[in-house]
Amino acid sequence: MVKDFCYYTAWTDAMQYENGYAGIIGYQSKSPDGVARMLWVLSPNLTSEAEAERSADNMLQQILNITKFGKVIYSDGITL
Repeated sequence: MVKDFCYYTAWTDAMQYENGYAGIIGYQSKSPDGVARMLWVLSPNLTSEAEAERSADNMLQQILNITKFGKVIYSDGITL
């Protein structure tokens, strides 16, 4: 999944992690020198790559905005 914000573009992926999988949300500034950042979606029950990416998709859907300064704001008001 890819989601476009005013200053950032975000996407999901998954990778093997320990004995299972982790979902990943990557996001990168739209500026030419933008650095990519990652959020890990960890759960002890993610046993397949598809399940891990689906969990990352669900979390990305909950992101309301990524501010100009890279702050991630979720729909419930939590900010990272």
